Amino acid sequence: MTYLEHSSEPDAQSRAYELWLQMPQPKAKILPGTSVSVHVDMVAAGLSTIQGYQLPMTVLEAGVEPQQFFVWKHEDGVAMKTPVRVDQVNSFGVIVDSGVAQGDVLISSSLRKLRDGEAVALMENNK
Repeated sequence: MTYLEHSSEPDAQSRAYELWLQMPQPKAKILPGTSVSVHVDMVAAGLSTIQGYQLPMTVLEAGVEPQQFFVWKHEDGVAMKTPVRVDQVNSFGVIVDSGVAQGDVLISSSLRKLRDGEAVALMENNK
């Protein structure tokens, strides 16, 4: 895909910016209204200077010290408490710039009951 343009003002209702991209038509026709997921590196595109991962608030646990936060990772069948640094809080959750990496599996429920190194099983969300 190639970038065409983006809106300079957020939409009044969604508070999101619009972005127009272009790509060649694949062999199988794409019909109007077809859903698609597009991942854009906003820093590489020059649209943001914030680098990190957008996480929902439900995976974040506050520490005892101010500005101390943790997430629980699922690694090899156990829960691992991992410190993270919160860079920004927004309407979608938080952006963390350290402590998580692409592909990490984060635990989002019953955080207060978890213990570091405790065996946990994952449940699939079949919606």
